[in-house]
Amino acid sequence: MMRIGLASVFLHEYSPLRTLELAAEAGYDCLELWADHLRLHTDSPAAIRTRAADLGLTLTLHAPHYDLNPLAFNPVIRESSQQELFQALELGAALGVELLVVHPGRLSTPWDTPEAGFEALFQFARTLGRRAQDLGLLACLELMEKTGKEFFLTPEHGRSLLQQRIPHIGLTVDIAHLHTLGAPGGAAGLMKTFTSGSISHVHLSDSGPQATHLPLGLGEVDIAGALAALPADYAGIVTIEGHVPGRGKEIIVKNREYLNRLLFGGNNNEA
Repeated sequence: MMRIGLASVFLHEYSPLRTLELAAEAGYDCLELWADHLRLHTDSPAAIRTRAADLGLTLTLHAPHYDLNPLAFNPVIRESSQQELFQALELGAALGVELLVVHPGRLSTPWDTPEAGFEALFQFARTLGRRAQDLGLLACLELMEKTGKEFFLTPEHGRSLLQQRIPHIGLTVDIAHLHTLGAPGGAAGLMKTFTSGSISHVHLSDSGPQATHLPLGLGEVDIAGALAALPADYAGIVTIEGHVPGRGKEIIVKNREYLNRLLFGGNNNEA
């Protein structure tokens, strides 16, 4: 049975320890801490790990991604970005997380090609996987939204990664990101193409022309259809990301209530 998680980005103004409490109070099973959220506060990994256990919350970690590109043409940026991600693995181990979510990097020059991008990505993933294996973690590369120079986007791209059979590397599928591809059948149609065991982790939010990530019920995504299209044996975490800046405490409750109505019955005409 899937578990429902909350992305801590909703509540970045609160300390991680307080965020854990708010997530538990709102009925979540898991909390996905953003490494960039932890930079804003002084709570120690040991204290966070202990408090999460006390509250019965499973932890995952979203690696830093602001200003980073582990595939950058510039070697200083590339190496610095990769080191940040390797350090995130160590942070995840200290926190006792179930998995680490990693943005895959993007093209960075006018002459970059997706083919070269995939070659660089697979090479980076092998190094990341070895580091993750040493620490006993799963590092999940995330399929990205269709924007800018992102190139790791589609279910086919995810399959190309998994076909490399890199130990301790998995796949995070973001339902809002799938929506941005504009495929027939939408995100739900694309979700149906994933096979048993191919998805390690899921991000969930609504999406529309105004923003890629919106609170549940405020966009165009067939959320019920997308969740129903998950492989039948999926027992991982579905982490909710859609938020409104400054309204975190309100929106985390509304998102959880919306999902409860969706999963267990009721009227979802109001988000």
